[in-house]
Amino acid sequence: MWFHRKGNTIQGIAFDCGTSGVRAALFSFLQKDVLTKPDVSEIIRIPFAPAAYMDARQLKQKTREGIREVIKKLSSSFHPHEIMVGFSSPFYVSKTIRVSHPRQDPRLPITNEESQALAAEAMRTFEEEAEKRIADRTVVTFTAMPLKTYVNGYRVSNPVGMAGKLLEASFRFEATKSNVFDDFKKLFAQHYERAAFRVASVALANFQALRAIYGNEQGFLIIDMGAEVTEIGLTIDGALEQVTSLPLGHMVFIREMAALLGISLVDASFIASRYAEQTLESGKAKQLGPLIAEFQDTWRKKLFTILTAYAQHHEIPTHVFFTGGGVLPFHKDIFLEDAFRPLFYGKNPMPELLAPDTLDHQFGKHMFQSPSDFALASLTLLGARTVV
Repeated sequence: MWFHRKGNTIQGIAFDCGTSGVRAALFSFLQKDVLTKPDVSEIIRIPFAPAAYMDARQLKQKTREGIREVIKKLSSSFHPHEIMVGFSSPFYVSKTIRVSHPRQDPRLPITNEESQALAAEAMRTFEEEAEKRIADRTVVTFTAMPLKTYVNGYRVSNPVGMAGKLLEASFRFEATKSNVFDDFKKLFAQHYERAAFRVASVALANFQALRAIYGNEQGFLIIDMGAEVTEIGLTIDGALEQVTSLPLGHMVFIREMAALLGISLVDASFIASRYAEQTLESGKAKQLGPLIAEFQDTWRKKLFTILTAYAQHHEIPTHVFFTGGGVLPFHKDIFLEDAFRPLFYGKNPMPELLAPDTLDHQFGKHMFQSPSDFALASLTLLGARTVV
């Protein structure tokens, strides 16, 4: 029996390592063969102080410090079995890889070896591309997810045993620098050497949480706005087809506000929070009007560029979810401009603010609150294997 298990109860901790801070959720679940609903006992938030500038090196350092602060706050009797770490886009690269295999004898059944060879080919292709994009040229692939498989152009759940001339498949891969992966793994091993350490992107965790609700039939967009970046994930037919990182988060708005009003970044962050909560006094809100309009216009144009690229290969779904700590009230009318209508084939998009209560039925109990907690809730479900 593991020393950190109580009977059949397994303890775990999930970390959301974003660009605005580190969030952690302590959870437990019953060890069963079927999917289980975790209970969340505590949430710890370590926000980063607003900074005039933050590069990848500074983000990594702040994240490590934030994780250490979380661990300091934990009881010495807490020994997790599962550690689930969620990376935001500055920490990883990702891509969907499609491969095909013309078969010499289409009458023979497809073997497990053929299917595995296709997956291995896709991973080699991804890692070769990833190593070109990453400075030190060494990567650790932490996600290798099969998305869709086709035999003779027909989608199938499992090709093994089927006959056919052409075998095709697509896979979702995510990787990070080997030194980043090793540093985080060693950091946790210093405190919890017997815990299982897993990594996933926040985008993937959000996708899997929503797929558990909506199934494989419905497509959707997830727009996750953080402090420094916005991630835009496209799901089609139950598969995460593409994730694009937009280097435009709410800290851009806060820095410009601080400069406009001649105030500190901390004060600007406070005002932005009040504005997002719609509790800012009217005079101050009116003063911010032109700045908000400018930020909204810039953000809308960049989003339009990304969705235009998506539309070249996919029909953009009308179900659009906004989430993250940087979401401002303008999400409600972001698609009102006529320019967006052709991207949705003349249909009206349905933007929706995504909060953790969307996932209520997936938990036994939890204490997640605002849209900024949605990613942490999704990572908790992933850590407890409630969503797979």
